[in-house]
Amino acid sequence: MQADGSMKRFLRRSARVGAILWLALALSGVLIYLYQTYSVKNVVVISNDGNQSHLVGLSELYGANLLILNEKQLEKDLMGKNPALNSIAVNRVYPATLQLRVSLRKPIVALQASDEGVFILDHEGVILLRLQKYTGPLPILKYYQTFPYKQYQVGDKIDYKDVMTALYFTDALSGFGYPAKRIDIDGLYMIRLLVIDNKTFFATSEKDREIQLYQLKELLRQFKLQGKDFKTIDLRFDKPVITIK
Repeated sequence: MQADGSMKRFLRRSARVGAILWLALALSGVLIYLYQTYSVKNVVVISNDGNQSHLVGLSELYGANLLILNEKQLEKDLMGKNPALNSIAVNRVYPATLQLRVSLRKPIVALQASDEGVFILDHEGVILLRLQKYTGPLPILKYYQTFPYKQYQVGDKIDYKDVMTALYFTDALSGFGYPAKRIDIDGLYMIRLLVIDNKTFFATSEKDREIQLYQLKELLRQFKLQGKDFKTIDLRFDKPVITIK
C-alpha cells in the first residue's frame, strides 16, 4: 500500500511538472509567434515634399517589435539624429510596417563661412548642411564678420538678430514673387537683399520686422494697383524710401 501511495504522489508530481513544462512551451511558442509576426520588416517614409532622402537611424528600426514600440521616444531619437527634420510622426501599421510621416526643414540661404565653406540654413537659422564649396541655386548670404567653418556643426543654430532678420525677409520676399539672388549684411543696420529684375530691398534688425513687413506689403500692393515699377525699397526708416524706375 505504501508503494502504491508513493507511486501516486510521483505521478501527481510528474503530471504537475509536465503541465508546467507544457505551459512554458506553449507560452514560448506564443511569444516567438508574436515576435516574428510583429517585428518591423518594412519602414515607409512619407515626407511633406515627396523627397525620400535618407534618414539617419532607419536601419536600427528593423526587427523592433510593434507591440512594445514607444512612438514618442522613437520620434525624439530620430529628431535628435536628423537636424533636417522639422517634425516627425510615427505610426504602427500592423502586422510589420512602421510608417514615418516627416516634415523637412526648407533650405533658404547659403551662409558664407571661413575657408570658402558655406552653411545651408533654414528660415530659423538651423544649419542643415556644411559644404566646402557651393554652386547651387540658393542665394549667398554674406556677413560682415566671418563664421568659422570648423566651429559650427549640422544642427547648430545661428540666431544672430540681423541674420534672423535677413532670413525672415528672404522667406517673405520669396513668397511675394521676389526670390533673393544675394543677401549682404554690411553692419548692424544694413541688410541688403538683391532679387530678380535687379531690384533691391533694404531692411534692418533695429526696427520691428513686423512693421517693416506690413509696410512692404502695402507698397507692393500699391505698385501693383498703380502699374508702377521700382528699383529699391528701403524699410529701415520710419517712412520707407523708394526709388522708382
